Amino acid sequence: MTLQEQIINDIRQLPENVLQDLNGVVKRFLVLSSKEISTPKTLGVDTSDYSDFTQRFPLYGCAIDKIWMADDFDAPMEEMEEYM
Repeated sequence: MTLQEQIINDIRQLPENVLQDLNGVVKRFLVLSSKEISTPKTLGVDTSDYSDFTQRFPLYGCAIDKIWMADDFDAPMEEMEEYM
C-alpha cells in the first residue's frame, strides 16, 4: 500500500466535521506551497545588470548584526523611579 493510499484510507474514517477542518488545512497548504519564494524579480528589483543572477534574496537572518540591544535594556529607568 502506497503512502497516498494509506492517507486516503485514514481520511475515509474521519467524521464529517473533521473533514471540513481538514479540507481547510489542505487548501491553505496548497496555497502556501504554490506561492513563489521571494526573489529579486518578484520583488521588482531590476536584475538586468547581473549576467548570472541566481542567488535568492535573503529572507531570514538578513538583519544579523544590524540591530542591537543595550546590555542594560531591561534595567530600571531612572525616569521611572518615582513610580516604583
